[in-house]
Amino acid sequence: TASTAGGRQAFFRAITSMALDVLSRSLRRSSFFRIVLVTVVLQFFVVVWWRAALLGALGSGHTFWLFVALVAGKWATDTVARILGFVASGGIASWFVEQSISMEEIDRLKSAQSASFEDIGNETSSNMPEEYRSADASAYQPVLMDEKGAYDDDDPQRASPIWGESGSSSVKAFLISAMTISFGSVAQCGLLGGVAQTLWSLLRNIDAASTSCSRRFASASRLGFQGMQIGSDGVDRTSVFWTVLNRASVAARRFVRSHTDLALCQVAAYYKSYQRAAQDVAVLVDGSGVEPIIHDDITTHLCACVCGSISGMIVMLIGLFLARHRGRLSDASMVKSLLLAFILSYSLLFTVLEPLRASIKSIYVCFAQHPHSLSQSFPLIFHRLSRISEANMV
Repeated sequence: TASTAGGRQAFFRAITSMALDVLSRSLRRSSFFRIVLVTVVLQFFVVVWWRAALLGALGSGHTFWLFVALVAGKWATDTVARILGFVASGGIASWFVEQSISMEEIDRLKSAQSASFEDIGNETSSNMPEEYRSADASAYQPVLMDEKGAYDDDDPQRASPIWGESGSSSVKAFLISAMTISFGSVAQCGLLGGVAQTLWSLLRNIDAASTSCSRRFASASRLGFQGMQIGSDGVDRTSVFWTVLNRASVAARRFVRSHTDLALCQVAAYYKSYQRAAQDVAVLVDGSGVEPIIHDDITTHLCACVCGSISGMIVMLIGLFLARHRGRLSDASMVKSLLLAFILSYSLLFTVLEPLRASIKSIYVCFAQHPHSLSQSFPLIFHRLSRISEANMV
């Protein structure tokens, strides 16, 4: 089930396979691989610059410059990683839109065929209209093409993507958009997207704890009809503390709704501004019931665990090497070197995993916007997401 750890891990494996499958269908694999390689190389140079800035700030002994170096480096590395996420999110969004258009076309053709069969059944063959006699059979060909032919990376007859120019790769189109007209949104997501998602998770946990406490206290009180409590629970919610707390909660929720990193999908697909896209995504998530699904998703946590584990092993190897060849290196300098190695290794590894993380988040957002697009290609995931989202809307 969705509540057990085994069920969540199994669903993670399924949706990871789906995300990689959709990426291979919507984006040219060779072009996307080159973009990933170039971005990782660029991230390496950004990380080297960040290391130099951190060492300079540590050498100066000023806390302010150390803080500036940390924030600037984190912003720069996250922005570079978000470029990959932008391209991956655009590929997911384009595939969902294509599937939605195909499903609508299939439904339209089915309706037209049903109406035609009803008209034919009511008439005799002698007075059949001429347009039915001369109907072209090509009008009834299936809309969905074969997957092997439709998504072959080397097929020159492949249809142009929705957001790509004629004859150009969608990877190139999304990359140009990320580096030009949408770069401000990408940079804003790199600076505030992670903060907004962390704050959103914290607010969700606070809401869950508050609901649990309210039910616990309400069980000991007299309840009126429809679960309304009669009397007071002993908490003065008009005090200054509760007023400040409520205002802080409202401000935090407003910040999350206007800066969530889920907006990157809408920015890539429709060229919206970052805050406008974030607000539209918030409306989609609230109205479709997928918010608990996003909250329970373990993609970010698993990516963080993988990056932390590999970075830890790299630091251990560097530590063993420095322990034997430290020379005049002091203990404090050795600790600084190991800490910097962990941060920089973590940033590089997280950049490599960013397309997968962004793709899975985009799947949730696109499912909220086009819920029936998965019904034919991925029916098991479609039924699971539909069941959970419908239960949350009740």
